[in-house]
Amino acid sequence: MNSLEQTKRYLSRIERLDKMIENKLCEISRLRSMATSVAIPIDKERVQVSGEPDRLGEAVAKIIDLERETDELVDKFVDERKRLIEQIDNIENTTYYQILTSRFVQCEKLKALPYKLNMSERRFYGLYNEALKEFERKYGQEYLNKKNRMQKLLVDLDAKKNKTEVTFL
Repeated sequence: MNSLEQTKRYLSRIERLDKMIENKLCEISRLRSMATSVAIPIDKERVQVSGEPDRLGEAVAKIIDLERETDELVDKFVDERKRLIEQIDNIENTTYYQILTSRFVQCEKLKALPYKLNMSERRFYGLYNEALKEFERKYGQEYLNKKNRMQKLLVDLDAKKNKTEVTFL
């Protein structure tokens, strides 16, 4: 993979982070909903035996732990997204900034951008490549041929998912 492809991939993380944040927020909402809708079966003649575990309490505690971990991951994702956008914001050339923002922050389709920006396709793609090269010149040392922060976030996510399982009644 050449360096411009790595730059595109690096910048495309903004869209991926958006999706990951959205998924985590949906997971939090789902967990909250499950926590408030867990029902306790009631039998007429059931007698509580001492020493029986509190299954509802255990499930709620696990939900709270998962929710806390998910909140921490969302915070990390938001921080990473913010950092990537700040890098784009620091591109001094206004045209490059506009191209990179439209493509990677607003997640617009590449084919639609020449029309949106009132440019010929040839001119747009030339400027797009120049914008990528400028971004790479400024920030390439952070992601070219290095293990990036996103990989660490994904590893953290997988580790936390495998660590905690919720069982419901």
